[in-house]
Amino acid sequence: MAQNVARIVLILVLGTAIVLSGLAFSLYLWASGDIDSQADKALFSSLGASKTTRIYVDAHKDNYSQNRLSYIPIEYAQVWSGENAIWVTSQEIPNFLKLAFVSVEDHRFYEHDGVDWLRTCKAAANYMLHFEKKFGGSTITQQLIKNVCGESDPTVKRKCKEIIRAYRLEKTYTKDEILTMYLNIVPLANHCTGVYAASKLYFGKEPEALTVAECASIAAITNAPSKYDPIKHPSQHLARRNLVLLTMYQNGYIDQTMYQYAKETPLTIMAKEMNGQPIHNWMTETVIADVIQDLKTTYKITHEAATRLVYRGGLQIWSTANPLIQNELETYFENYARLGKSLDGAMVILDAYTGNLLGVVGGIGNKEGNRLMNGATQVKRPPGSAIKPFSLYAPALEEGIANWASVYYDVPEVKKEGDTLTLWPKNSPDVYQGKIPLCDALAYSKNTVAVELLAELGVERSYAWLEKAGIEGLVREETAKDGKRITDLAPSPLALGQFSHGVTVRNLAEAYTALADGGHLHKSRSYVAVYDTHGHLLLENKPQSQELFTPQTAFITTRMLEGVTSYGTARNMTLKRQVHVAGKTGTTSGGADKWFAGYTPDYVAVVRYTSKDGGVDGYTTPVVAWNDIMSNIYRLSPMPQKDDFLMPRGICWAPYCRDSGDMPTELCEIDVRGNRIAYGYFREDNIPKRPCESHIEVWDVNQAQDQRHSFYQNRMSLLGDEKNSVYNDVNILDQNAYLWYYKDNENEKSKFDTNPPIEKEPWYKLFFHRFLQ
Repeated sequence: MAQNVARIVLILVLGTAIVLSGLAFSLYLWASGDIDSQADKALFSSLGASKTTRIYVDAHKDNYSQNRLSYIPIEYAQVWSGENAIWVTSQEIPNFLKLAFVSVEDHRFYEHDGVDWLRTCKAAANYMLHFEKKFGGSTITQQLIKNVCGESDPTVKRKCKEIIRAYRLEKTYTKDEILTMYLNIVPLANHCTGVYAASKLYFGKEPEALTVAECASIAAITNAPSKYDPIKHPSQHLARRNLVLLTMYQNGYIDQTMYQYAKETPLTIMAKEMNGQPIHNWMTETVIADVIQDLKTTYKITHEAATRLVYRGGLQIWSTANPLIQNELETYFENYARLGKSLDGAMVILDAYTGNLLGVVGGIGNKEGNRLMNGATQVKRPPGSAIKPFSLYAPALEEGIANWASVYYDVPEVKKEGDTLTLWPKNSPDVYQGKIPLCDALAYSKNTVAVELLAELGVERSYAWLEKAGIEGLVREETAKDGKRITDLAPSPLALGQFSHGVTVRNLAEAYTALADGGHLHKSRSYVAVYDTHGHLLLENKPQSQELFTPQTAFITTRMLEGVTSYGTARNMTLKRQVHVAGKTGTTSGGADKWFAGYTPDYVAVVRYTSKDGGVDGYTTPVVAWNDIMSNIYRLSPMPQKDDFLMPRGICWAPYCRDSGDMPTELCEIDVRGNRIAYGYFREDNIPKRPCESHIEVWDVNQAQDQRHSFYQNRMSLLGDEKNSVYNDVNILDQNAYLWYYKDNENEKSKFDTNPPIEKEPWYKLFFHRFLQ
């Protein structure tokens, strides 16, 4: 006996000490602001109010101009919980149901101020000594907080926060209001939330029609919903129900006759299903996901609490959705016949000047459920060459490493092992040009030039530029599951876009806003503001932007990317006839993923297709999808449209030699292949000024045998560079531009002579020939 008393005293002393320590810690938490009262008010005040959250779009038709602050909300979608949950008032809940929960969950509920200190001390001592496997000290008030806030981690900090919230809640609401809230949100198995859903599902009746036995049955579930599920585990449930009836009798809530009759009542379950929620489109679900994430971050609440607030809190969300654009995306991607059943795909469209998310589709085919994996915002895939403008080209222009006309060698590195040749990197298609200006290297997506450019820029600086561009998920160094070291700080990821983890469609679209909007990088946003059920502002989502490139760099890169759509890898696009279109294709190793990231003066849009059988070809290319969808949007959109990108000050349109990148001379015009002079965009301080020295003057020594040409047409120019050893193993397209190409293998004589021919004709004949020319 004495040992038991000593044990009880020890438990109480330890428990009290722990509780007092917890109280001190609670005061610290309260003072430090770790508990956000505004979030709590929003969570609890939303209970019992309108449960339907409404998402709105702006009635204005100018696509959310940066210069306009007004927003005229028009309802776009409704959101409510997919659980079986319908709110009932205190008057609609029978007293026996209330008493059943109080008896089994918190028999001193009407006596304490939110915390049962005796149970709390015992639970604290058990936490330290572990003399019982399970001992809960939570009151109904605390359980309400746990269910609403979604915090259940077994830590002292969480318990202290719960105590503070319980006292605050008891000061704000009456006991009956607290109990009513609890009975409406308590989980009761089989996706049932609250006593109304349980009453309808298990017994097929309204709560006020429940018998004493049925009230006890519903209260029996809450202790362990999966264990005491009346459908799956009827015998265990029945035993628990009878225990609830016993506690009701012991607490004086029912008499012996009622107890005996209810105990002998057989368990009869109806299991009647209730209606769920509608299927939301991809845009609506993106808005929901973003709001949940921002609620968690802003108010330091759990994912469960934020989700409850969105799905059951009657919020008003002002979204950035454009219904016309969203409809075009959905219509296109739902058509399996057009896209092919072996594909998966996603697309995002942003406002080029605000980053507002106007439309999103996260998969091909009909969307058949809610909270599915969103291929546009959650799935990361390697971007291939679509990342090159941010890892290489724009940074090289920004740092002055290269300009529009800088010439590189489109040749791979050749390794020989016996008779086997290994080329790296390979172009797609497998074609090598030789000397090529930077603008064409980007338009034709030359992997060889990308690797050369990376060598000049350096992997560290390239990686840093991607981080500045907001590219997420980059890996500096990481150990994979198989133990291998992986990194994106290497040529394959940085020059060829073969990222370790990949990038989302939405994230890549955000990066391209920096080129569309004169160097300003915009973080995408799917909503403008969120209000609670009483109209109080919960979240304000202001535009976020920063300068990534100078306007000059952004404009020159954009003009280079227009080459992609005019003569490069996306040359079949037709929208360019109506509006200026810039963009970049991307293909990953093996062709499993294909991208097109494009933009106009109005929109940024990115498409990704992923093949389920190893290849994305034919009509199903992302360039075609991008062109079809954006053409329809421009055809149907009522907003004013810009037709060209704004050229900033400090840009010059100047000539250059395509073989040297220098200021052209007369010899650049008479290249054996034709005129090699082209024009491009340059910063005023980076215009080609040094005369071209790559071309040398030559004469055709066999001219006399060729009657098609007059004497004075045999003057030409060739490139005088030494022969690159790669030319022996790889078929380079520009070989015939070099003097060494025309040497005779037997006598090493060239078809062309670098010395001018001796003029043997009389001067008046020469004059006559020149006059005719």
